[in-house]
Amino acid sequence: MKTSIIAAAAVASLALAGCSKERSGTFTDDEGNVTEYTVDGDTENSTVKISSDDGDMTIEAGKDIAANLPDGVTTYPGAKILSSANMSNSEDRKGSSMVQMETPDSKDKIVKYYKDSFKAKGIDVETEITADKMSMMAGKAKDGTVVSVMVNEAGDDGNMIMLTTGKE
Repeated sequence: MKTSIIAAAAVASLALAGCSKERSGTFTDDEGNVTEYTVDGDTENSTVKISSDDGDMTIEAGKDIAANLPDGVTTYPGAKILSSANMSNSEDRKGSSMVQMETPDSKDKIVKYYKDSFKAKGIDVETEITADKMSMMAGKAKDGTVVSVMVNEAGDDGNMIMLTTGKE
């Protein structure tokens, strides 16, 4: 993906987060490439469409957006879904998804669930990091599916989970 698409995605992310009142516009990167974007929706659910000479990208995000997770990869059972996002491009139709969740279950229980889930899906865990109140795992399946899960202790609110998926 070229720099202009990535830069436009950053602009779009700001718009999705409600940090921008701009509903459409253009962005020019350091190399003079022009990218157009449009934002449709509100502060809870939005769709951003990005077009450039490099291709098109669509980002849907919000609390009412269902994540397009690959077969066998699931949200944590009983977790409250806080928000989801799906990103895809027109060039090769590859996409990625992200889900932010909250649960009162322990960090260890969540990590064990995803280790077992990854193993059942045939995802080899390639990276595993635990640091104080955060645990993260990332892996890849033979079909090119990449998955990562990050669990952060959130005190009295339980634990926050960030699940991301995509294809190589």
